[in-house]
Amino acid sequence: MLVLAVFIAVKGATATPVDIAATPWDESHIATLRSASVADVEKVLCGNGRPCEANIDHFEWADIEGNGKYALVCVFTYGGKVQTVNIYQRDGSGKINKQSIDLEGYGHEDLRTSPIRDLNGDGKKELIINSGFGEGRAMADTPLTQWPMVYRLQNGQYVEASRSFPGFYDKEVLPPLEAKIAALEKKLDSEAEAKAAGEAVIMDNPSSQPDIDSHTSREQKEAIRDSEHLALQQSLRDHILHVLGRNLTAEQENEALAWLKSPDYWVSKYAEPTLEEVGGHQADGR
Repeated sequence: MLVLAVFIAVKGATATPVDIAATPWDESHIATLRSASVADVEKVLCGNGRPCEANIDHFEWADIEGNGKYALVCVFTYGGKVQTVNIYQRDGSGKINKQSIDLEGYGHEDLRTSPIRDLNGDGKKELIINSGFGEGRAMADTPLTQWPMVYRLQNGQYVEASRSFPGFYDKEVLPPLEAKIAALEKKLDSEAEAKAAGEAVIMDNPSSQPDIDSHTSREQKEAIRDSEHLALQQSLRDHILHVLGRNLTAEQENEALAWLKSPDYWVSKYAEPTLEEVGGHQADGR
């Protein structure tokens, strides 16, 4: 499931319904296809007899293979949360073929303006799909952040291929992430006293996951939240580096080891995926 969608919404209503099934999915008819409404799309994909099991939140037409033929990319929601991205392609006989990408985790805040892009200049479009990362203290807080996964076309199907696009991460993902980390580190330097006091409250509480809203001051709560957010952003950076096949620096690896010693359950929890990916820290984890 995803909390928020990742594609540009196309919900243009028209006075006359567009029969997508009878309209060729090609460059000469793209204006007509893009004038279709969500209801027009649902009529073709779900039929007239019953509603869709999940709602189409929004959709986009894209020439994903660079050959003038368009695919229909739909984001489906269930219970108000996005859970699936479907890619529909039409073959020469008019049959509509579907590929589903079920999204694990949850989505999050920002909409990417160009989620369907040619990242390597080969004429084929990649999909950039935000995947939720990091649990919060409550479902309302989950996910705490996200990372964009890259899917590429392979034999007409999209496959996860984030590792093949290091330039995308080096230019567009890692720099703003490092800036967030630096800003949080600077803020926490000024919150050292409040953070220590908040952690002392956590240690004195019999619950392993105490409600910090009820047991800490406003300053202590903010410092604890900032500490959790910092560990999460660092964990996300470490995960992206792992996906790209890069080793962590000694400093980055020591950060994860330090999280294990935190009295804050959530900070220590963020160490698990990083140390599992690094390997060799089973004893530390226990």
